[in-house]
Amino acid sequence: MEMATVEGDGIIWNFHFRRNLFDWEQSDLDNLMAILQRVVFYDGDDTWKWRWSRSCRFTVRSMYKELFARSRDETREIQVFPVEVTWEKAIPPKVKMFIWTTILGRILTLDNLA
Repeated sequence: MEMATVEGDGIIWNFHFRRNLFDWEQSDLDNLMAILQRVVFYDGDDTWKWRWSRSCRFTVRSMYKELFARSRDETREIQVFPVEVTWEKAIPPKVKMFIWTTILGRILTLDNLA
């Protein structure tokens, strides 16, 4: 059974589910169908493109900029997680977990319990 068929210039999507969808799932499917109706396919070979750089090629720099552009408040400084201190030392796993939770501020102290 085909998920899609080409008719003229458009594509008809044929989704078949094993069960009836819940209302919220139907809403999500409707949103997906609206997105799929705007998709345009072209003849030719498939290629990989990285949307966050001008050259459409992946770079660590473009990934870093994209990650931090959305999730970081520009007024706060970047805090680098000390991976080598936490994970790369030859110390017992319990101590590693303690260091990790301490760095993240998750130790259950009186301040954190309140």
